[in-house]
Amino acid sequence: MESRGQALVNRVLSATLLIPLIAFVVYIGGWPLLVLGLLVGGLAAHEFSNLVRRAGHEPLYWFTLLAVLLMLLDGQMATTGMRLADGTTLARPALSLVILASLTWQLVRHIEAREALTSWAFLFAGTMYIGWLLRYLLLLRGLDAALPDVALPAGLAVSRGVLWLGIVVGGTWVCDTTAFFVGSAFGRHKLMPRISPSKSWEGTIGGVAATCLWGAAAGQLMSIGVLAGAGLGISLGVAAVLGDLGESLIKRGAAAKDSSRLIPGHGGLLDRLDSMLFAGVVGYYYLLLLGFAH
Repeated sequence: MESRGQALVNRVLSATLLIPLIAFVVYIGGWPLLVLGLLVGGLAAHEFSNLVRRAGHEPLYWFTLLAVLLMLLDGQMATTGMRLADGTTLARPALSLVILASLTWQLVRHIEAREALTSWAFLFAGTMYIGWLLRYLLLLRGLDAALPDVALPAGLAVSRGVLWLGIVVGGTWVCDTTAFFVGSAFGRHKLMPRISPSKSWEGTIGGVAATCLWGAAAGQLMSIGVLAGAGLGISLGVAAVLGDLGESLIKRGAAAKDSSRLIPGHGGLLDRLDSMLFAGVVGYYYLLLLGFAH
C-alpha cells in the first residue's frame, strides 16, 4: 500500500506536469480546449462505466461516451455562438438521439428486462454527471468574451474568461490541497464516515476558509470587490466538498477506492474532476446571477 508520504510526492509530481499543460490549453482556448475537454470527458466516461460494471451492472459504454462528447460539443457551440438551423445548440437533438437509439438498442438485446432498465438509467446518470456538468467549464471560458482583457504583471493581458475558469479550477485545487494538509495534521472529527472515512470537519473547514481567501484575492483582481470574491470563494469551497463527497458515494456503491489508477497519487480522472464538476456549475451561476459576468 502506498504510504502517505509517497502519495504526497506523487501528487506534487503529477500536478507539476499537468497544471502547466492544462493552463496553456485553457489560455489558447478554441478547438485545442475542446479537444482537451473531449479527451477528459471520454476518459471520465470510461471510468464511470467501469464503476457501473464493478457495481454489478452492464453499462452502455458507447452510448455514454457519445452522449458525453455531444454535451461537450454543445458547450463549445454555446461558447462560440454557433447554432443549428432552428437557432438551438446540440443539447436537445443530442439527448433525443441518445434516448431513441439507446432504448431501441435495449429492445433488441438479449438481456433481462430489469437489468436493461438499470443499465439504461446509468447511461443518463453518466451523461448528465459528466457531460452536462463538465460543459460548464467550457462555458466559464467563454464568459465576458466581449470585454477587454485583464492586464496582469509583466505586461501580460489575459481574457476574462480564462481568468474566471482559472479562478474556479484553482479554487477547487486550493480547497482540496488545504483540506488534505489540515485534515492530515488536525483532523479528529469525521465529516461523513459512511461515505468518505478519511475526510474530517477540520480539513473541510480549512479548505473552505482557504478558498474564501482565494476568492477574495480573485475579487480584487477581477474588480468585483473583495466581499463578492470571498462569497465566490466560499461557494466554490462548499461545492468542491460536495462534489468530492458525491463521487465518493458513487465509488462506495461500486466498492472502489479510486475511479482508476490513471494519475499517480491522485487515482483516476474522476477523482480529480469531482470537485470541479460541482464548482464549475456553482461558479458559473454565481457570476451570472449576481451580474459579475456576461
